[in-house]
Parts: sequence; C-alpha cells; structure tokens
Amino acid sequence: MKRKINKKGISYLLMFIASFMLIVHDFYRLTLESVFTGRLTTLTWFGLVTLLIAFLTLNLSYEELKKCTRECT
Repeated sequence: MKRKINKKGISYLLMFIASFMLIVHDFYRLTLESVFTGRLTTLTWFGLVTLLIAFLTLNLSYEELKKCTRECT
C-alpha cells in the first residue's frame, strides 16, 4: 500500500527543526560560549527579535505537526 508524502507536513517539520536549532544556538551562545572563551556574550535587539520569532515559529509548527499526525493516522 502506497502512502502519499504530505509536502505540507514536511515543510512544517523543516520549520520546526530550523527554529529549534536557532534557539539551541542562541542559548549556546549565551551560556556555554562564555565558559569556553572567557568572553561575555549578550543578545542584541535583533537577536532578541529573532529569538522571539523562532519561539513563535516553533510553537506554530509544533501545533501543525500535531494536527497533521492526528489526521494522517
């Protein structure tokens, strides 16, 4: 039995992965990089806005993936 690949679901999965990786990168820069390099790092206003957008995108893509998996199964 063939299953059709849901392109919308794949795009939401890619958005989820990209926003999650951006959040992990930002928190790495804020917490661990200063331990390794000895320099203190901070967020700029642009970094704060992109982190907020990443959280919103992560939430949106997670809700859509949850809805998609409920409909597909």
